[in-house]
Amino acid sequence: AFLGALAAKAPLMLLANVELLHDVVCSDAYNLRCGAISALGQLQVAVAGMLSPLPPEVAEAAETILPTILERLHDTSSFVRTRALATLAVLCEARALPVPAYLQAGSEGLARLADKNANVRRGALQLYAKLLEFNPFCAALNRPALAARREAIRAQMPDGWSTPEAGQIASPSDSCNPDRNTVTSPGASGADEVVAGCEGEDGATDGTPAAGGATSASGSAVSQALSPKVAEKQAALVLLDQALAL
Repeated sequence: AFLGALAAKAPLMLLANVELLHDVVCSDAYNLRCGAISALGQLQVAVAGMLSPLPPEVAEAAETILPTILERLHDTSSFVRTRALATLAVLCEARALPVPAYLQAGSEGLARLADKNANVRRGALQLYAKLLEFNPFCAALNRPALAARREAIRAQMPDGWSTPEAGQIASPSDSCNPDRNTVTSPGASGADEVVAGCEGEDGATDGTPAAGGATSASGSAVSQALSPKVAEKQAALVLLDQALAL
């Protein structure tokens, strides 16, 4: 909190000593790394609001901000990875993400959809929503082509599937997590769904099924967990829905 407030109040002072922030980013304590990532995001917002041309020392320091944030997307702590994704989302909303960096931020964020931690996957989807909402090429999007692509993917989804909320998306590479979506056949009750297991910070799972089993007492159809390919199409549909809603 202190580093973020300092970056917002005195950005030039921190830019002149940005190497100190880079040292904090490499700290052993994950909460210090989170604070440093937030401070770097505040500095990027401040730099984006400065008039060009920037002073040489400021321009040189600013070049190291975004690569450092992107590097933390691969941090060993899920808290730091989540904070890095949230910081990139803030930069999108503040129009402080440079246009050349959109592709890299998008590709790095897509990779986090396969993260073992549910909060990181949720942060990746939130980042994609911001990239779509605030991208500088929105007016040039081919809406008919996107709509046709969405309908083609919907036609490939299994029977009984419905569009989930963004926070309930299953990871394409998940085999077991608490956010796992299921495809429920018509007539099956909520107690009939299969729970794939619980996931902690280290990605451990217990694989315990929910009480009630996979079939109802009346012998209705079985609820099935999404396969990786179906989960990937599901995530693509959510992103296409968000793009076409702009």
